[in-house]
Amino acid sequence: AIAAACYGCDSDSQKFPPRQFLEAEPVELTLTAQGAPEELTIRAQNVTWTAHPADKWVHLSASTGDGDAVITVSATPNPEQTERRSTLQITCLLYTSPSPRDTER
Repeated sequence: AIAAACYGCDSDSQKFPPRQFLEAEPVELTLTAQGAPEELTIRAQNVTWTAHPADKWVHLSASTGDGDAVITVSATPNPEQTERRSTLQITCLLYTSPSPRDTER
């Protein structure tokens, strides 16, 4: 699956952490043997995301971003008669510095 949820911290101990999330649709793409592009919609709030295709024959119009994006996923044409499968991992960077909540007691 390509969907993920991300949570982080806010530096202000009197407030709730800002809402953070990362999700992508559709969770599965089917490309033609010619590698015709398909669109992948990424919805991201308060995170920086990075997309990592598992195989070199998968190509992305963008591999990193901040916030929402629509990226194009394509493939090098497949000259074989066999089906190829790959995965695309989308990760996000979370705020990791200590919060006043972590250091003040």
